[in-house]
Amino acid sequence: MLDTPVLTVEDGQSYPRTADTDGLLESLCMYGSILSNEHCECGRKFTSEHKDKRGFFCPDCHTRPTRYHINARSFGLDYIFSDVMTCKVFENYSDALDVLVEMNRDFKKVHYDKKRFPRDNWLKEKVHAKRIENIFADWVLFVEAEMNKIALSKSRVQNIKKCERHILDYFRGWDIRDIKDTDIKKFYLTLLGKCRYHYGSESENFSCPFVKCPSRLSLRYIKDIMDTLKSIFLEHLPANVPKFHSFAVVPKMEKQMLGLTREMAVMDKVPEKYRLGILILILTGMHIDELPAIKVVDCVDGILYVTKAFTEGRIRNARKSGGTVEYRLTLEVWNMLMEHIKRKDPDDFVFDIDGRNIPPGRWYKVWKKACADAKVKHITLQQASRHSTATTIWNKHKKAASQEIAEQLGHNNLTTAQKHYIIEDRNRQDK
Repeated sequence: MLDTPVLTVEDGQSYPRTADTDGLLESLCMYGSILSNEHCECGRKFTSEHKDKRGFFCPDCHTRPTRYHINARSFGLDYIFSDVMTCKVFENYSDALDVLVEMNRDFKKVHYDKKRFPRDNWLKEKVHAKRIENIFADWVLFVEAEMNKIALSKSRVQNIKKCERHILDYFRGWDIRDIKDTDIKKFYLTLLGKCRYHYGSESENFSCPFVKCPSRLSLRYIKDIMDTLKSIFLEHLPANVPKFHSFAVVPKMEKQMLGLTREMAVMDKVPEKYRLGILILILTGMHIDELPAIKVVDCVDGILYVTKAFTEGRIRNARKSGGTVEYRLTLEVWNMLMEHIKRKDPDDFVFDIDGRNIPPGRWYKVWKKACADAKVKHITLQQASRHSTATTIWNKHKKAASQEIAEQLGHNNLTTAQKHYIIEDRNRQDK
C-alpha cells in the first residue's frame, strides 16, 4: 500500500487515507475497525500507531500481519474474515479497508440505523445463496433428481445444462439481485451476435429485420436460454423480475392441419405394419412417445389407458405429475387393434418388432417418407396428430371444446392446449 497520510477515529484505530476514504469521510465518520489477532515471530503482538501509515506492524522486527479481520459489531454483525464477494481472506490491510469502506457506504444509506442495515449483503452464506452459479448448481441437482425419478427426460436436463453454460459465461459471479433490465438486454444482444441470424441494429424493442450470418446458435436455442434465465428469476426473485424482450423465432414453423384429402394420400403410402399405429395417433392426438410404451394390458373396453412414455431409450412417466391419460377409440379402430394384439401376452408392447417396441424416431421417419411418396406438402407427425385433433374438436364446438381438448391431449391448462395446438387458419387445411 502507498505511503499516504493517516486518518484516525475515536477508538484509536488508524486508517490509511485513500481516494475512497477521502470521499467517504467528507460526509460521514468511519464505523467498525480493522484488527489482527496474529503475533510476530518474536512473540510480540502487532500494534498500530498513528505515525505508521500502513496499519499494523511489529516495532522490533518491522514485520506485518498476513491475516486481518473486521470488527463489524457497529453494523449489527460479528467479525468478518474475508471478502464476501470474492471469498478471499484479508491478507493485507488495504483489502480489509476496501470492504469496510463499502460497509460504511451501506450504513450511510440507511441513516446509520443498525436495524435497517442490509446484513444479508455482508453474510457469506446469504450472498452466496444469491449467486447465479450457486442457484444453477442447486437447480441442476433438482432436475437430475427428477430425471432419476423418471419425471423429466434426459434431453430436457441436457438442454438446461447447455443453457446454463451460456448464462454463466456472462453472469458468473453476479448476485441475482444485481441483474437489471439493461444487463438482460446486453446479454440478449451478446447471444444474438453468436446466432445464425442477428438483428441489423440494437433497437430498444428488437423489431428490426434479421440479417443472416454464419454462427453457432440458432434462434430457437437463444429463446431456450432466455426462457431458462427467466424461470430462475420467477423462482428466486418473483417480485422483481427484469424485463425480458420477446422475439419471433425465424424461420417460424407453419402450423398446418392434416385434412382428409392429405390424410388419405399419405396413409395409402404408410407400410402395413405401421398403419394402425399412425392411425391411432391421428385419431386420438396422443403424444408420439406414448405410442411405443402402450402394452396389451393398457387396452380395455375401447380405451387406451396411458401412464408411460418412451423417451431417451427408456420408459418413463407419460406426465411429470403422473396419473393416467385415457384415449378413446372408434369401434372400427378398436376392432382393428383387437385383431392386431390377439396373439400377444398382456405385458407385450402393442407395437413392436421382434419383441422390442418401435421408438418414436421410427414413427417420424415412416411418416416423413410416406408424405414424400404421396407427393403432398409435408406436415409433421406432431401436427398431423395433436394439432389436427385439437383443431377438429375446436371447429366443432369452439369454446365448449376447450375442456375436451385439454382432457384429450392430457393438459390441465386449457390455455396451453389452445395456444399450442389450435390452428385458426382454415384456408391451409388441405394444402
